[in-house]
Amino acid sequence: MTRPVPTDERPGLRGSLGPVSLVLAILGWLVPFGEVLSVLALGAGALALWLGRRLRLDGFAVAGCCIASAQLFFALLLWTMELSGH
Repeated sequence: MTRPVPTDERPGLRGSLGPVSLVLAILGWLVPFGEVLSVLALGAGALALWLGRRLRLDGFAVAGCCIASAQLFFALLLWTMELSGH
């Protein structure tokens, strides 16, 4: 059973990893070589979701994971297009 604990009231790292994941994912789109930040954001978001699995789902962590995954997919798409010569 999940408990409805808001993100900002979670103890320790559980409350800060979700927003950190979201900020890193957004910064990943803005800086050159943002793939590194996107990998860090995906890791922070996955860790936030894993640590808080008995709590309500963290929307910041979900958003950070989705944005970071989109960044990595787009980077992979551009890399394959570059390899094929387009």
